[in-house]
Amino acid sequence: MNLPVKNVVLDHRRWQYLRRYGRWSLEDVSRSEYENMSGRAGRLSLVEDFGRSILVAYSPFEADVWLDHYAGGEFEEIRPTSATPRWRTTSSI
Repeated sequence: MNLPVKNVVLDHRRWQYLRRYGRWSLEDVSRSEYENMSGRAGRLSLVEDFGRSILVAYSPFEADVWLDHYAGGEFEEIRPTSATPRWRTTSSI
């Protein structure tokens, strides 16, 4: 999705519903998710100069930790969203 925005403001946490426990929980945003969400700022041809991703931190220590994690960390292993596919494949002989 291309959005004509110059700045994206993000928190390092997101709400996720835990079906197993029947409740909501705050989870950290993965590096891949952060990269994807921050990449929405300043899309080529939609903004004249550049885009900016702003990550909200609650202390200087937290800012250092998240900067190191999101800007310098390794991407996590990509996992399928579902353990079992919703489709079935059939082969004809």
